[in-house]
Amino acid sequence: MQITGPRPKPATLEDIAKIAGVHRRTVRDALQGTGRVAPATRENVRRIARELQYVPNLVARALATGKTGRVSVLCGSLSEPFNVNAVQHLADFLNQHGYEAMIIQGHPNKPTSQSLRSSLSDGIIIVGNQLVDEGALTGDTILPWVLIDAGRPATMDHITLDLSHAVSETIRLMIASGRQRIAYINKHTMDPNSREVRYRNYIDLMHASGLETEMIIASEVLTAQERIDELKEYFQQRGVPGAIFCHNDEIAVVTYRALRDLGYEVPGDVLLCGCDGVEYINYFDTPLSTIAIPWEEVGEMACQFLKQRIEAPEMPVQEHTVIGKLVARKSLMA
Repeated sequence: MQITGPRPKPATLEDIAKIAGVHRRTVRDALQGTGRVAPATRENVRRIARELQYVPNLVARALATGKTGRVSVLCGSLSEPFNVNAVQHLADFLNQHGYEAMIIQGHPNKPTSQSLRSSLSDGIIIVGNQLVDEGALTGDTILPWVLIDAGRPATMDHITLDLSHAVSETIRLMIASGRQRIAYINKHTMDPNSREVRYRNYIDLMHASGLETEMIIASEVLTAQERIDELKEYFQQRGVPGAIFCHNDEIAVVTYRALRDLGYEVPGDVLLCGCDGVEYINYFDTPLSTIAIPWEEVGEMACQFLKQRIEAPEMPVQEHTVIGKLVARKSLMA
């Protein structure tokens, strides 16, 4: 049946206040988690808001208070487990700090500064410096923001992901196993002079050990099955390395599938390790090793930095380093 009558008017703070028998400001504080509101009153107000299907008017809130109660999280493609992991943890911690998370999937052709200016939020957390353009770096924005990445920017609040120790430990384990052919599989070709920590540690340790490097590309523009097929073709033509370090867990998964399709055993024939700490790779027939990122620590520090920056815009640059940890499972046990 089609309803042709007028749509019901959206619930307002005044509607909730009238039913709850409290002042409008009390309703606002109860919903935003601010001010001094008795727990019973807060729960009653929130229950009424749910029953009325109340939706906050962010524009009105911003005009009235200068705050939206929202933080934007800018990340890369949500098809990558790394970004999904980051977004899930950040959204949880933002909620605990009283903020709503708005997820923005960045695009290489859209400068970060545009996203910052057009974002109706109190601040922004950016996952990955590949999304940061020159306009943002030169201060062409007015929103407080925090960068999460493996780099070390000196002019902005940032959390550095230090994977160097865990990557070195992984490569040394592979070398110590006696495997002479140790390959690195990436999602794109690397500049030989790149300082990307996974690539650089692999190159330096292989050279120091007198072993030849072997770079294999599982292109990010291909589907998972296309990646598997290309890796199978590579292994059929050139044989399989004795050990493989993968740039991320997604590549480790397709590499594992390619090896198993060809009849190779992990770790019997090939040692294998990924990077990112994606949980589900622990549930394979051969649990896959990975380098885990302590996302709980990242999320807590990012929210703390942003909150402090919002409250004190002129404070010195905040910085924190989190250390990745090798989670060695059966796939690394020669």
